[in-house]
Amino acid sequence: MRRTFIILLLANFLTNCQNSEKRNYSNTKGNADLEAVFEQLSKKARTDSILNFSLDSLTSFDWDTVLVLTPYTPIKYLERNTNIDLEPLFYTKITVTEGYNVLAFIKNDKLIEWVELRALYGSFDYYDSTRFYDPSTANFRMILTDRKFTSGQPILKVEPIDSTGTFINWRNAM
Repeated sequence: MRRTFIILLLANFLTNCQNSEKRNYSNTKGNADLEAVFEQLSKKARTDSILNFSLDSLTSFDWDTVLVLTPYTPIKYLERNTNIDLEPLFYTKITVTEGYNVLAFIKNDKLIEWVELRALYGSFDYYDSTRFYDPSTANFRMILTDRKFTSGQPILKVEPIDSTGTFINWRNAM
């Protein structure tokens, strides 16, 4: 009996080691800089109350499309409908908490970069997250709101804008 228990325990350990290797995704391409940029933007928006920015001007790499993923986005559903391998995003914090957003950058129908952004640096949860942006349309504004996180920090809402700085309300446009 004890021998069976030890064999089962060892098999479980080896299985978990293999699974943890498979799940050990990280964005090793060094785009932690983008999170630092968003931290700086959020500080400026807290001072200025509103701040317009373009994702294209913030990134140092080439991309065709960016997908904004908000908390609890059904990544498997998006993967099936877009035919883009998004498996590394299954293990990001957006699957388990409301405190993060993910910006997924795509080039030639392949996920090339992603960054997990703390909602403290801007909350993108203003609408359905299945909208893709190309570099010319990935324009946003960060607005200081009256709402606060449980920590007491004010919430910064990030919403899409057109080239003139006008808010694009996708819900009303459909």
